[in-house]
Amino acid sequence: MEMHERIRDLRRNHLHLSQTAFGEKLGVSRSVINNIELNTLARPEQKLSLIKLMCREFNVREEWLLKGIEPIFVQTSFSVMEQLKEEFHLDAFAYSFVLEYLKLDVEKRNLFRYFFYNVLNGMREDNDRLKDISPEKQNSETEKTNNSDS
Repeated sequence: MEMHERIRDLRRNHLHLSQTAFGEKLGVSRSVINNIELNTLARPEQKLSLIKLMCREFNVREEWLLKGIEPIFVQTSFSVMEQLKEEFHLDAFAYSFVLEYLKLDVEKRNLFRYFFYNVLNGMREDNDRLKDISPEKQNSETEKTNNSDS
């Protein structure tokens, strides 16, 4: 695939943009994009600056645009988070939760982990204690625990 074909492929199949919308994001007209995709740009010296702009604007690797060397996109923390969101079907809360956790420095992550494990261990202990009790007594025991926490 030639460079002009990769540009068309990027616009159509990866960014899902019309020539007009693609051109607007790059500050050029639809006809400039059309000429690039047809490999008939009147001023070829424009091409290099537009390629650099495409890479910057759409997080595309210059090696892919120029030579076809994959991957297409630069891996950023944002793109990795988007992959996690899609793969694990994260809702807005889960996405924000993971992102904010990852932004913490190591010390704060360790504190959070310590807190989280203590909560989980407390839940396990409650479940283990309630396992050996009949369902009627479980409700009574749970109520006692909840009242003593207040």
